[in-house]
Amino acid sequence: MLIDPAMRPRRRPLLFIGGLLCALLVTTGLVLLPVVQTWFARRLLAAHPEWGTSVERVSASPFALRAEGVRRVEGAWELRAPEVVAEIDFADFVLNRRLGLRRLRAQGLELRMNGERAAPPAPSGGATSGVGPVAELLGGVLGRARLPADATADGIDLAGRVHLPGRGRPATFSLRGGGFAAGREGRLEIGAEWDGGDARAGALATKGELRGRMADPRTFSEVNLRLDSTARGESFPGGAAISSEARLVRSPQGEAFRLALATPRHAVMEITGELKPGADRLRGAWKLDLNSADLAPLALGLPLPVFRARGEGGLEVDPAATAPRVEGWIALEVSGLEVLRPGEDALRVGLQRALGRHRPH
Repeated sequence: MLIDPAMRPRRRPLLFIGGLLCALLVTTGLVLLPVVQTWFARRLLAAHPEWGTSVERVSASPFALRAEGVRRVEGAWELRAPEVVAEIDFADFVLNRRLGLRRLRAQGLELRMNGERAAPPAPSGGATSGVGPVAELLGGVLGRARLPADATADGIDLAGRVHLPGRGRPATFSLRGGGFAAGREGRLEIGAEWDGGDARAGALATKGELRGRMADPRTFSEVNLRLDSTARGESFPGGAAISSEARLVRSPQGEAFRLALATPRHAVMEITGELKPGADRLRGAWKLDLNSADLAPLALGLPLPVFRARGEGGLEVDPAATAPRVEGWIALEVSGLEVLRPGEDALRVGLQRALGRHRPH
């Protein structure tokens, strides 16, 4: 069959376009191969050692990501995840900066502390600039906590173990929930358990929830954490219970917070504060009625001296302060300091010095 010479110039663009399409299809096919994705992920992580992250295998599609053998090191802490599965619309994130997390599942997580915690790096020479923790607080915690993209979150299912320093047995934990979106309140159910293996060490179980209401796709207007802990052991054969709550609210009238700790018998501690719009400082109040029996359920078998601390007063934070200024009175009674280990001499001395501070008459 003879081809008209006049048709050859017209076929060349078609052949060129066809070649580009074939190359694009081959490239896309290669990118979707897990072996190529794993190679790229490892190269990226190796180029950023400051992230402290490594991965054994990666498999991604336009709507899901699966990573196996994930390891993350932060200071003295190490986190390992056998498998992490996330369902995300990556195209929507890249094109519209919307992060829609439909599912996040990671089971068998292992969190452990290796050695002593590294000290924070010293600031470089010259004048130090930037925003310190006090200025951050005065700027409003929820007001500054802005997500980098419009976000929703559902289907969160995390579970694993935490290896506590000085504890032979790890604690187990779980975190499940979702429903986070603009104008809605999301909820995460929290569970944790630790069993020392004998009556002297005791056992601790904690259940609670974290609720957060999003004012818009990138900020929260309210965050509330509540935990209820129960313990059993040789020191409290009838069991013991303690509850804690942390609440942070942002509104046009300002930002307010409340921290509270209580047992079924009495309120142990309460700290409240408020930051009004345009105010140059945060003002609040504190109240304390704490004894060794209140903390025993949370000590995980560690011996505690017998003590009781009572007091109340006010607190104030301003930009010139490196820490909150606290005023009021406190009475402290301590005995049985010999139960502290030799490495806790600093705590022993501090408690002994604090014994001289009593409520003014």
